Amino acid sequence: MNNVAIVGNERAGSQQVVEFKTILQQLTQASELLKEQKTEEATASILAMSDAVDYLHSQAKLGERMYAKEQQVTSELVKSIISDLGLLNQKITGIQQEIAKVSIEIHKDEQDAELLNQRIAQLVDQMRAAEVELAHHRRKLDELNDSSAASIVRSIFCLGLDRAIMGIITLVDKDEARIRSLNDERQRYRQERESDEGRLNATRVLLSSLQSQRDEYTRTIKQLEVAEDTLHQNEKAARRKLAYFTDISLFYGKLQAMCEGIEINIASVADVVQELNDAQPRIVDIDASGSELISLKSALYKFDALLGSEPIDALF
Repeated sequence: MNNVAIVGNERAGSQQVVEFKTILQQLTQASELLKEQKTEEATASILAMSDAVDYLHSQAKLGERMYAKEQQVTSELVKSIISDLGLLNQKITGIQQEIAKVSIEIHKDEQDAELLNQRIAQLVDQMRAAEVELAHHRRKLDELNDSSAASIVRSIFCLGLDRAIMGIITLVDKDEARIRSLNDERQRYRQERESDEGRLNATRVLLSSLQSQRDEYTRTIKQLEVAEDTLHQNEKAARRKLAYFTDISLFYGKLQAMCEGIEINIASVADVVQELNDAQPRIVDIDASGSELISLKSALYKFDALLGSEPIDALF
């Protein structure tokens, strides 16, 4: 009997590497021995690989647990990001409503300010016209009150000089009163404009703050969307690798059960060999995008390459 001794749990310093091809040799040898009705030798060949099967099964289970945990953690992160995106979108909707409201207020305040500016300009024009009238009336009054010789000569031919002077004085008083009234009115409008401008400036500051907050939320949403997309890709990769390790674990688990009950399961060796000779792709390739399938044998050889000379927990 040409059995190959395998030490499954001794990695450091071992001259032999525990790998699928050695197990395949043992299985093939056992299958050939069974064909020759050499049951005891076939049983011994299977038992010789039990430690290696135990080790590889433990490594596959470890990878399965690790990727199951990674998928779970990634899924939770995705859920958290989706929740955060929902909250941020709600906040942005609220801010947009506030921005629309404040924009309407600003537009109204700007219109009010424009009307005030127009009214003030009208008052200034009216005051200038009144000041012109006042200056004209004062000149008339000065002329009537002029005591020069020319004025005395002229006044001889003028009737009702006192009455004219009184009329001009009345006009001057009216002009001065109107100017004061216009000035007071202008001051009131200026004060109202200053108050409106203060409120308008405060509203503009609020609008700027809301827009900045909206822009910040928008940037955060974009960052979260990128993170979400990355996490989705990671989740898919973890799911693909989990499926791969699960298939490997199932195979070695079945092989482990066969080894443990080999006295009554010896006939199943042929079934395992036949399963390994099946070239039908049915296992997701751990290195592919998820759309490519490979055969069980190819997947087991990839598992050997993945392990190399290090256990699974040293690779992650």
